[in-house]
Amino acid sequence: MILIVVVLRAFIAIALLGGCSGVIGGDDDPNPNDAGPDSGMDDAGYLGECGETGEAILFFENRCTNSACHAGRQYPLLTREGLADLATLESMAVPGRRLIVPGDPESSWLYIKMSDMQGDEGAMMPLGVSTPVAELPLIERWIRDGARTECDDLPPPLILTDPNTLDPGELFTCADATAPRSSPGRLRRIERQELTHAAVRSLNGTWWGSTMKDNPFDVGGLPYSTYTQGLSVDPATLDLYLLNLPEAASLWSARDPVSVSPPATRTRGLYDADRGDRCIFEDADPAPACLDWWVDMILTRGVLFREPTSGERSRLRAFLQESLAAEADFSERQATLHHVAQGAFLMSGTLFRSELPEADVGAMSTGAMSNSDLGLALGHVLSTRPVGSLIPISEPLPEDPDVAAPELGRLGLIRQAVEDGTIQDPAVRRNLLRTYGSGVAFSRPDIAADTDDRELATRGQYWLAPGFMRFFREFFDYEGANSVFKDTPGATSAFDGASRTTEGYTNNQHGYYGHELRFVDQLDDTIARAVVESEMTGADVFETLMTTRMYRLPSTTVNTNGVSCTSEADCGGDYASCTAIGLCGSSISGSTATAARVYEVDVVDDTPEGRWVTLPAGERAGVLTHPVWLTAHGANFEDDASLVHRGKWIREHLFCETVPPLELVMVEAQLVESAPELSARIRVQRSIDENPAGATCMGCHAKMNTLGLPFEIYNHAGFLRAEDHGSPPDGSTVVDNLPDPALNRSYADPIEFVEALAASDYARRSFVRHAFRYFMGRAETLADGCTLVEMENALDSTGSFFAMIDALVSTETFSHREGATP
Repeated sequence: MILIVVVLRAFIAIALLGGCSGVIGGDDDPNPNDAGPDSGMDDAGYLGECGETGEAILFFENRCTNSACHAGRQYPLLTREGLADLATLESMAVPGRRLIVPGDPESSWLYIKMSDMQGDEGAMMPLGVSTPVAELPLIERWIRDGARTECDDLPPPLILTDPNTLDPGELFTCADATAPRSSPGRLRRIERQELTHAAVRSLNGTWWGSTMKDNPFDVGGLPYSTYTQGLSVDPATLDLYLLNLPEAASLWSARDPVSVSPPATRTRGLYDADRGDRCIFEDADPAPACLDWWVDMILTRGVLFREPTSGERSRLRAFLQESLAAEADFSERQATLHHVAQGAFLMSGTLFRSELPEADVGAMSTGAMSNSDLGLALGHVLSTRPVGSLIPISEPLPEDPDVAAPELGRLGLIRQAVEDGTIQDPAVRRNLLRTYGSGVAFSRPDIAADTDDRELATRGQYWLAPGFMRFFREFFDYEGANSVFKDTPGATSAFDGASRTTEGYTNNQHGYYGHELRFVDQLDDTIARAVVESEMTGADVFETLMTTRMYRLPSTTVNTNGVSCTSEADCGGDYASCTAIGLCGSSISGSTATAARVYEVDVVDDTPEGRWVTLPAGERAGVLTHPVWLTAHGANFEDDASLVHRGKWIREHLFCETVPPLELVMVEAQLVESAPELSARIRVQRSIDENPAGATCMGCHAKMNTLGLPFEIYNHAGFLRAEDHGSPPDGSTVVDNLPDPALNRSYADPIEFVEALAASDYARRSFVRHAFRYFMGRAETLADGCTLVEMENALDSTGSFFAMIDALVSTETFSHREGATP
């Protein structure tokens, strides 16, 4: 009931302040709901006198050009302009066959492929269909009538942009490095981690975001969590958000948060008795200066993390004054402040971060972002904790860059640069990025606030800024490894059927016993060491990531006492269990002593250095053979099509090519039934061979299967196979369709394959492109060519990941925006 009353009061107050918009803000606030014109298109009424010509054009445009199959520059172009050239073009696969023969559909290769008369020459078109599409008669009539493409009555084309269809050679071209650059002005809605980390610990000692009933700002279905432009706050999202506002606002209504217990909840730079900042709690009728101080404090340190606009400041101050005037007596002060603080968390500037040119550069122009917007953008590269957000008094740790001036808040040096204007200097931005970017410290300033001491003791000493680490998590896409279901994880491995194998594997996922680092943490630490050490030694970071054999493992001896045993009789007391590694263990050692089996390792010492293990050269090499990556990109059962998942990732992430989505598939695609003699690779191949639509399946699967086959020496859970359904494990493959010709050859195993990938300039360029996408929060365009070239040159000349990001944040692509100012 209390929650309902509080939420209702907040709704009424916000309605009074902001009308139906549901936000606090003046006329100078950017409008987060202005997402541009409706992108939908209704064909009805647009065909005019074009008749079936218009219908045919729209079919090719909507079904083929916007389906990833013929998007961008993929041959042949089936745009309106491209259709006009089809009569002069031939099939690339079957030279001599003209794509269109006007007046003769039976001689037109395009019609032949659509009608499934191509024989063994590839799949029926469009990809994914088992029978000709309903529009085939339309296409036949269109060709027979001359395949006309003139039609002025159609609406403007709506061509979806897929950055993967851009030509890399043209993309990595810089005609004039001195020409002005910029990015589109935009508003970016906060996402899950920003919401979780915007506030300091609440008075109950937990992060308010970590105890949320439902996190309403998950970013789903988008390439990266940073792709938040155009996202709105719909009624359902707002309802979930409102459920959490009481907890979010609690700090700002606490009378004396500096003196509360436990110490971890205390905050720096909030209320200071020496400055008289407790006036808001101690004065029945606070002076105007006191109200101004409280409003500025919650806006700059609690919700906006920047200098508020005049409209934002005046509206919240008016809300505060009205709420104070409505108090029955002074005893309601804490409830009043809690009420107003919840209103502040509903402001448009709280939910939407602006990246717009300065207001004085003129409408529809290009200019530098304001100091505040640029500082928040740089802070977002490094962390999901906003610039200037409050730091618990128990932090920062000695190795934290903010230790010198914790009263400035998180990323306090960026806050200083914003205030003195030096944030506009590229050299200053580069220095700030390096200051906060990485380090070597067992105290782990990047995670200490969220991790208890027992877990912290298991982590490696190499750390990356949370924003950098999150890029690698999302690029390699392994966050699901902690939760994905695996049936009999050790199947076909040397531990198939061995006692406690499953318990050890699943403890890597949930970490319930022993408080060892979980799967995602294991790969996090492995990647962090590869990135930081490559910087220290001058090694190439991309090659290191693809080939390192130094992995961070969970300890198998953490719950043992060092006493050897062969049976339970050899053990006693608290260590009465004889574990699988031949050491007496505690009652929970059964779930921890086998945790490293997935790495083919028995004994991992319970020491900081002991958890670093170099694995054999013939077994593992880099992230793509790491059990965590294999787990995340494996299926649920050992003989499932894990090779498809793994091959798809390689195609899309290392070669920036798009595999047509499953919604286009209209054939029955099922694996043949499991059988003891059928390995996964045999099941997949037989499923294609025995399917009447197998050629159609291979239209897409040819892009994935051969790239995933090398990893079949590992099972669905990342274990190295000892046998594969009665045969030796087979990681061989023949690749013939990668855009890097040097890679189109045969490979004996995954080690040979990933080493070739590590040496591919094409794959390195894809790594650069994905870094641009993540840290800019948008796809690259041809206009970004000079910036991409500078990022690539920085990576090639130094081998440094940080140098590559330095190059990005130094450019006007990062610091300047175009578009109408608010």
